[in-house]
Amino acid sequence: MDGHQGAHAGAGHAGSVPVPLRRHVLPRFGQVPLSRITAAEVQAWLADLHRTELSPNTVAKAYRCLRGAMDGAVDAGLIARSPCTLKGAGTERHAEIQIARRSRSPPSPPPSGPDGRRSCSPPLTRACGGAS
Repeated sequence: MDGHQGAHAGAGHAGSVPVPLRRHVLPRFGQVPLSRITAAEVQAWLADLHRTELSPNTVAKAYRCLRGAMDGAVDAGLIARSPCTLKGAGTERHAEIQIARRSRSPPSPPPSGPDGRRSCSPPLTRACGGAS
């Protein structure tokens, strides 16, 4: 990826280069001519990243940065085909959020008293047919 330090990558402009590109892609491919980056090298790089302490989502972001650069090189006619061909390698996966749900079973009837009648709390005595 010769010439990766464009006009904005000089001193004081480090923020213009995306972090995954700067930290994970350029150290491996920064000095390699685009036409020499192969699918096998991309796969090996990706496997190396997965063996580190990086989260799988960080690895996916790094892969998307490389894939974006290679797709741009294809669009510009610099290379014929992108070596980033791994399906799903750039997909982030997040744990599904579990939502608490109410039980769908009908509410239980109030317990029966010793005389077989339903027992209710004092405010509900009238509604249960008891004396007031």
